[in-house]
Amino acid sequence: HLNTNDGKMSKSKGEFLTVSLLEQKGYDPIVYRFFCLQSHYRKSLVFSYENLDNAAAAYKKLIDRIAVLNPVSGEAVDEEAMARQLKLAGAEDRRNLPFHQSILLNQLPYSIGGGIGQSRLCMYFLRKAHIGEVQVSVWPEEMIQKCAENGIDLL
Repeated sequence: HLNTNDGKMSKSKGEFLTVSLLEQKGYDPIVYRFFCLQSHYRKSLVFSYENLDNAAAAYKKLIDRIAVLNPVSGEAVDEEAMARQLKLAGAEDRRNLPFHQSILLNQLPYSIGGGIGQSRLCMYFLRKAHIGEVQVSVWPEEMIQKCAENGIDLL
């Protein structure tokens, strides 16, 4: 059910949302989806345009942060892109870390970057605690066991 502060939305009351209506009001449908994903499945979702505006702001913040972590589609993680991303993130001190140095010194293939941002986004939307729930890898037996004890199923 979708509720407002006045109760349940219904066609008979003339209160219902359509994608067309949201688009007419200037909202991207993905923002509405993001709004819905923020609610716990056992709680009623209370719709208001103020809540939708808050979801839009949070979604923009999330996308802006991901853009810094994950290069624009088709853009290689090269020395220039790495330097630009570090500057945008306000994290230029990371230039001295081994991974960043390897990219900046052209010691690693450029295609190595980008996937972690996508995995972290999947973790967020799917509400997962461990990256192994959205990304296949080889995990140490101790980690597999500890995750299993905590109800975390690794892929």
